[in-house]
Amino acid sequence: MDKAGNIYVADTYNHIIRKMTATGAFGSGVVTTFAGSPGLTGGTDGQGGSARFNYPNGLAVDEVGNHTVRRITPAGVVSKVAGSAGNSGSADGTASFARFNSPYGVAVDAAGNLYVADRGNSTIRRGTPPCSVVTSPFTATATYGQPFSYTVTASGTPTGFSAANLPAWLTFNPASRVLSGTPDSAGSLSVNLDVTSATGSGSLALRLNINPALANVTLGGLSQPYTGAPRAATITTAPPGLAVELTYDGATTAPTAPGSYAVVAVIREQNYAGTANSTLSIQPNFASFLAENFTPTQIADSAISGPLASPARDGMANLLKYAFAVPPARVAMPSDWPLVGAADGALTLTFLRRRDVTDLIYTVEVSGDMQTWESGPGRTQEVSVTPLDSQREQVVARDLTPMGGSQRRFIRLKVSQP
Repeated sequence: MDKAGNIYVADTYNHIIRKMTATGAFGSGVVTTFAGSPGLTGGTDGQGGSARFNYPNGLAVDEVGNHTVRRITPAGVVSKVAGSAGNSGSADGTASFARFNSPYGVAVDAAGNLYVADRGNSTIRRGTPPCSVVTSPFTATATYGQPFSYTVTASGTPTGFSAANLPAWLTFNPASRVLSGTPDSAGSLSVNLDVTSATGSGSLALRLNINPALANVTLGGLSQPYTGAPRAATITTAPPGLAVELTYDGATTAPTAPGSYAVVAVIREQNYAGTANSTLSIQPNFASFLAENFTPTQIADSAISGPLASPARDGMANLLKYAFAVPPARVAMPSDWPLVGAADGALTLTFLRRRDVTDLIYTVEVSGDMQTWESGPGRTQEVSVTPLDSQREQVVARDLTPMGGSQRRFIRLKVSQP
């Protein structure tokens, strides 16, 4: 009987729970099927007629055939309290891990403890109300130097919260159940969280992972001339002064030879993370030309490696061979030399020019007497520039003063260094 005077009956052989309403004199109540369906057995939880029982016996509610203890709410919702439908045994444990063998009677005391007459096991079993347990996630993530907050939640009716093993930067407010603070280092740590209730206590070891903060890395000095010494990129970090590892095409040693190198910068700090990628270009120059083509002893001898020397004795000095990308030991061929021609009544000059260097100046000059030479706008004009490969391009320039009558015109190419 409930507090309102309604009577509930376990109708064992119909496999249902009946209800008789309290309407006054005994025998005047209305009898209805409260849960289950007459004649249909089973162990299904559910509401009203969708629930199934197997020889229910005693209230509230045990089942002989299903070996379980069930509960029915005032709304007629049936759910399992303990045991596993159709599986008999004598094991103690929580909820579905416990086992019964034809439970035959149940009772509940004022403290909410459940007592079960476990007939098949010839025992009286007791079930206690569930205590509160921590239900918030067992892992959390924070970031170095940034505010962190974590709210502790629990099941049941908790009466108190506490936390232990806290680092200096982390505090816990039991009233709000909030862990908060700003991490002072990256890494991981464990915090013990505890919850208490009238029926017991529960705990959780919170694993807190603290990630490094993101930092900015800026690479500089990515275009440098060849000097014969290692050429390293420059690094700026924000915040400043962070340790950074640099690699060039995967090597930690800065390169020396002309060429392009993939640069990767990685911050190597516990509390910061960041990367940057770019390309370092070491530009070839006359010094790298000499290093590629002469021995150190020959470089020390200007008669062999000087800009005006001609080790191949072909009339083309080293500086010109560098300007036209001709190996100094090879005799210059006619196609290596500038070619003078004429077009539309004016002199033209066709020559090869390096595309990959910045330490050369190519100047086309014109004259009418070979004494005074002129160049620049109004005097000469580049008619076409045709790339040949990654190193060279072909240039056609013309004299802007046309030839005519007895007027003589001369054109030449001057190669110099800044």
